Amino acid sequence: MPISLTPEAAVFEGHVDITDIDQLHPWMVANTGAVLDVTDCTSAHTAVVQIVVASGMPVIGAEDTGDWRSVFNKPHSVKQV
Repeated sequence: MPISLTPEAAVFEGHVDITDIDQLHPWMVANTGAVLDVTDCTSAHTAVVQIVVASGMPVIGAEDTGDWRSVFNKPHSVKQV
């Protein structure tokens, strides 16, 4: 599994697939004070991205990336064109 789970953090590495939600979601419910580290995450299924954003948990490793991980930076907003 490309996610390492501890009581303090979930560390994403490589590609995080939709099947990883089966372990990630219960961990998120049980560890509401933890952080999510996406520093070494190269890609993630959109369902994973949605559950992370919806959880409101702090995400580290997305600051100043300039890539898809910037969606985790708060505040979440959509620019209308």
